Amino acid sequence: MNNQSLTAFEPMITIDSQSAIVSNFDRDDGFWLEKTDQGWRVKIYIVDLVQEVPLDSEIDKRGYERLFSQYATHHIVSSLFGEKIEKKAGFMPQENRGALEISFLINKELIPEEVSFRFCQAKNLCALDNKTVNFIFYKRQHKYYMMLMEAGRLTWFLYQKRINYDFSSTDNDLNWISLPSNGYSKELLPDRYNASAIVSELMILANTLATDYLRKNLGLLLYRNEVVENGYKRAEYSPIGQRHETLKLPYYGQFSSPLRRYADLINLRLLAIVLSNQTSPYSFKDLVLLASTINKQETDLQHKISRGTNRQINPLIRPGDTNRRSRYSYERIDKNRQDHLNQALKNQTIDFKDLYEVVFVDRFDCLPELTDYLKNWPQKGPSLLNEAFQKSIINQLDFTINEELVSGDKVFSVQVSFIYQDKVISLSSSSADKKQAKQEACLQALIAFLKI
Repeated sequence: MNNQSLTAFEPMITIDSQSAIVSNFDRDDGFWLEKTDQGWRVKIYIVDLVQEVPLDSEIDKRGYERLFSQYATHHIVSSLFGEKIEKKAGFMPQENRGALEISFLINKELIPEEVSFRFCQAKNLCALDNKTVNFIFYKRQHKYYMMLMEAGRLTWFLYQKRINYDFSSTDNDLNWISLPSNGYSKELLPDRYNASAIVSELMILANTLATDYLRKNLGLLLYRNEVVENGYKRAEYSPIGQRHETLKLPYYGQFSSPLRRYADLINLRLLAIVLSNQTSPYSFKDLVLLASTINKQETDLQHKISRGTNRQINPLIRPGDTNRRSRYSYERIDKNRQDHLNQALKNQTIDFKDLYEVVFVDRFDCLPELTDYLKNWPQKGPSLLNEAFQKSIINQLDFTINEELVSGDKVFSVQVSFIYQDKVISLSSSSADKKQAKQEACLQALIAFLKI
């Protein structure tokens, strides 16, 4: 492990979906792991939004209005608080960020020991997507191969311990995490590990450890309970913890995704209060009201989703016709959606999927707002064009990169070209930075496309 006295940060890596790595900055958790003679030394990092989103600030009020980053359209916005905060606070590659560190040792009986919590500076040394991690499992020469393999082994053992735990026959205050497991080493290991399972199991563990700590040291937090009604399970928030049958835990709270869930930010604030020996900004009555508000909004959105509020996209392709460039018909979007997307563009809070549809699908009159947004986020240009090419909206997408010396300095010239409805769009840009040149060329090509 890197020594804190030798570095200004704690090292970590992040694993997320391909869409999160390419399209947005929603990286609010990471980890670092080592195999030792005693077991596994694990450090889990959760983005510190406590400092970035002060209580009752304007940006905090924005998050409270949304509460969680899923809308009735099934489109996921990248952050509750806008991309500026996400980019500033999220775990960007090679950047130092404020973080909550949960450090512990998983001993050979799979019990966490030496659990500690602190706020620190962490550096994301590498942002990996699930597909890349699954590939690294077969590449021994990769610098993170050993750590990822041990993370895969450990989380597989934890998963086996959790699902095999007889939760029904135990006391309500016991859970599988605190009980020894000697049989895991005799289990037959899988042929390969699952990258997404690494994150999910580590976050379940981190959330559980934080819940236990806050429950014992403050007694106030928002639990994520599992409720059974009419034979169906549903989740809801409450300041009173209940047994979570699916996770096989006596109580469970969430801390690990404050960029997406306002309840996680509330719990992080309460944890920060305990660690700094300050007074809680929330009372039990406050948490009752917050839980009720979040549950109601979540239920309302689920009902809207079940009624099919999503706009339908209907391909009108004649049998045998492979030319898909202009053979799509889209239902007319309503004014409420236009107003919502216009506002999201102005606030720079639009998520990638909505952004793609505004550019290539909806095409409603928002050119000034859209142009301003793309100029502020040029890194999204290549992803937008690649997505449109994959969906056959545009054809023959090509990036031509040339390198030359100008007055002794290296300069990259990037030309972007593609075909849309028999029109050829080709723009170029030059810069000493190859990525910047590509982004600028894509930006100009998108602006030209939008004016067609």
